[in-house]
Amino acid sequence: MVEIELKGWQAMRVLHPRPAVIVISRSEEGKVNGCAVSWITPVNVDPPIIALSLAYSRLTYEYVKESGEATINVLPADAYNAVHYVGRVSGREVPDKLVKAGFQLVPSRTVSTPHIDGAAAYIEAVLRDELKYPDHAILTFEALRVVADSRYFKTVFKEENPVLLHAGGDTYVVKYEYVKASQPS
Repeated sequence: MVEIELKGWQAMRVLHPRPAVIVISRSEEGKVNGCAVSWITPVNVDPPIIALSLAYSRLTYEYVKESGEATINVLPADAYNAVHYVGRVSGREVPDKLVKAGFQLVPSRTVSTPHIDGAAAYIEAVLRDELKYPDHAILTFEALRVVADSRYFKTVFKEENPVLLHAGGDTYVVKYEYVKASQPS
């Protein structure tokens, strides 16, 4: 093995590809914003708790802190251009960037933050905790409601209708194959 030592953002790429989601939040005044996130993971089953990492500079972070809630939207693989746009454009500069990306927002049932119509799945969630680090915070959310579209999900996301994975930078994974593991003999 020829080792290469990775630092900074490159060091984090060894943990990719990861699901690419759109986290939507709303301000106290009702303004809505979203950002693309791939640093996300489940951390508890009962109650269902999800952790994600957001930069302090994100408007989405500011709105989550104001409202204490968010929706987490899992997108189909063919949404990579829209997801990338939402991840690269600031809501401070383009307040309606979710709509400009082609997303239609619809009301959620358990939180006042909308979710994306046509998402492969979405989670309505409330903020539980925050861990602060130099440039990002880990936010944990309790899922109040989790909904999946049966075209994409049965007991896992369907291979023929994959969800979007982020490999890093402007690179996404849109096709993949499931394999079954077997026990060593």
